[in-house]
Formats: sequence, structure tokens, C-alpha cells
Amino acid sequence: TAKKNLKKMAAPEGVDSATWAALLRWSMKQTNTGGTEDSTAPPSQMSKEDRDWLEAVMKDGIVDSVKRAGEIIDKLKEECVIPCRDKVVLSSDQVDDLLAVMDELQDICEQIDFAMSLVQIGGLPPLLEMCHPASCVADDLKASALGVIATVAQNNPYTQNALMNLNALPLILSLVTSGSTRTEVRLKALHATSCSVRNFETLENMFFSGNYLDVSHFTEEGVYVDTQLKRSEVCENGPQLIGTLLGASDIKLQRKAAFLLGALISPDNLEPEKLNGYYVACIAPLAAILTPMSSCIPEGSRGHGLDVDLREICLRTLLTFGNKGKTGEMLEAHGQVFSESKASAIARSTTGDDVENAQAEVQLWNSLFATR
Repeated sequence: TAKKNLKKMAAPEGVDSATWAALLRWSMKQTNTGGTEDSTAPPSQMSKEDRDWLEAVMKDGIVDSVKRAGEIIDKLKEECVIPCRDKVVLSSDQVDDLLAVMDELQDICEQIDFAMSLVQIGGLPPLLEMCHPASCVADDLKASALGVIATVAQNNPYTQNALMNLNALPLILSLVTSGSTRTEVRLKALHATSCSVRNFETLENMFFSGNYLDVSHFTEEGVYVDTQLKRSEVCENGPQLIGTLLGASDIKLQRKAAFLLGALISPDNLEPEKLNGYYVACIAPLAAILTPMSSCIPEGSRGHGLDVDLREICLRTLLTFGNKGKTGEMLEAHGQVFSESKASAIARSTTGDDVENAQAEVQLWNSLFATR
């Protein structure tokens, strides 16, 4: 029978068995029916010649993702993690080679349901060790490792729990707060922070309170990585970090910080303590961003002018605070700035190149004032 024939045709080594079985069924159908959908002819066993051809195609074109990810992790350990423990600085060619396999790992990790597999094959510890601020790993590799961590952590409690057990949060945060770290790495670290803590209560609480400080870090082999992060290397708590980043000179950091803030204060069951904590730390920098002359990309830069995305994210965050009962406090402290910003948006909504965006901003201002 067809089922017995399929069982006899086991997947070749290195080929995913489910993919192999699906392709066999399709191939048999094409062989027996010419690809027509209405034929009821049962599939027959594939000839040895056809099977050999199909095996060759599968081996060349189909990759076992888990196996390949494991090979990449082993390569990162051998060619990056272990040498860098001895302070060996990799050449540009070595870095480029590793960046290529990191891109491949990123593509693999974007597959649905792959995050658990990366955790199970021990992929997180070496990636975290690559990210350590004291490591001599090239910044581009740190950024790539952080990107993979963010991908597997986003909306994935299994990975988030694994990161918590590895005490990863303070390590990642130390890259966000370090003024000497390249902006690209800080952005990736902030994204990884966001993906790690959002919708995972324990890490959200840890981030809010700052109870992640002074924690030792280990690789999976038990090797110390700089034993401890000093208290000064990590911010006091999440609200303080976001407030600081909202006041940063880099608009990309401001955008990501504002997005994270909006996500953290949006739950309907948010505790009053958290709402107040984020409000106190962040309302002043939010108001500063929304002043009429703020939220601007430096002259001469691409997109010079008002940063529409940043203003919209910040306004929506203010609206969330307003819908949770903070409008009175906001207007008492920053009402004049808000009124001036609304007037500026109204003026821009009637003429110029920014009419559509300005009209949308006016609507948000109207919604905010309506929450009084």
C-alpha cells in the first residue's frame, strides 16, 4: 500500500523526515497521475532510479534546521567564544565569515516554533557570552547575537524562562546602558531586552524593580564570564532606563524606548505601582520630545525634520497614561507644552508637506485632552 511504501522509504541522513515524506507523497502523485487533482489511482513504489535522484536533490536542497543550527553554534564556540576568552581579536575575514553564519542562524530562528529547539541544543549560553561587554568579540558579531536572542525570545515563554534561568537580563542591559558601546549594539540590546521581558511576568517584574543586579554569569561549560557585572554597569531599574533613553541624543534609541514603554504600560491589569513608577520616570522626557522644536532629525541627515514616528509613539504612550487616569497630573505639569505642541500641529495640518501627518497628530492631541 501507499503507506507501507512511504515507510520503506526512510529519509536520508541529514534530511528532515517530515519534509521527506511530504515530498515523496507529492512525487508519487506526479508519477501516477500526471499531477491531476481528480485521479484516484493509488501511488506505487518509486523506482530506485527516481529514489536516488530524489535523495540527491533533497540532500542538496533541504537542510535539517536543528542540525544546521547546532553546527553553527559549534562553529561560534570554536572560532569566536573560546578564542575571545583568551582575548584573541579576530581578523576582519574571520569576523565576516562568522557574520555570514550568524545571518544563516537568524534565518533559521525566524522559522515558526524554532525557538525551543535553539534553547534545547544549548544555543543561548554561547550567544550570551559573545554579547558580554567585557568580551573582545567584534561589535558586529555582538549585534548579530543579540538579534538572534531577540528573535527567539519574542512572545516565547519557553525561551524567556531559559533566559531568566541564565540571568541574561543584566548582561543584555549592561550593553544598553554603556555609553562606550556602539549605537547599533545598544539598539540590538534594547530590542533583545524588550523581547525578553514583554508578556513574561517574572522578567517584567525584575526589569521594573531592578532586582537583577550583581548576578554572576556562566557559560554552559561553567566558565565564569567576568564573574559579576558591577552595580554601576546596569541601571537602577527599568523605568529609570527608559526615562534615560527617552532623553538620549539618538532618535532610534528614543523610538525603541518609547515603544517599550508603551507596551509595558498597556495591560489592562497593570498594577498602580508600576503605572506610577513608569509615569514618574518617563513623563518629563516624553514631554520634552513633544515640544514643538523637538523630535527633529539633525539637519543634513536623511529625513531631516520632525520625526513623525517618534512623536506618534510618544503621543500614543501619553494617551495610554491618560486613559489610565494620569491626564490631570500630565496637564498640571506639562499642559502649556502640550497646548503649544497641539497648536503647532494644527498650523502644520493646513499647509506644507506634512499635512497628513500633522492632521493625525492633531487627532491624537484631541484624544488626549478628551481623557480629562
